[in-house]
Amino acid sequence: MDREEFNSTRFGPGMSALYKMDARNAKTSKYPITAVNFNEALLELKCRDGDYIWVRCESVDILPIAESKK
Repeated sequence: MDREEFNSTRFGPGMSALYKMDARNAKTSKYPITAVNFNEALLELKCRDGDYIWVRCESVDILPIAESKK
């Protein structure tokens, strides 16, 4: 997701993102979005182990709400 898409997205409860941890690694994982920092274009994602990570918007693809609930 680029900065323009980030700025125009209406974030809300139940949203998830596909996060690619490494540009060289094509594997992505689905994470719930728990917070958004609009000034820095960051998303807070909840990991399976209960920890939270902040990632740049360029590192994720937002899933539609229907896909987030699967």
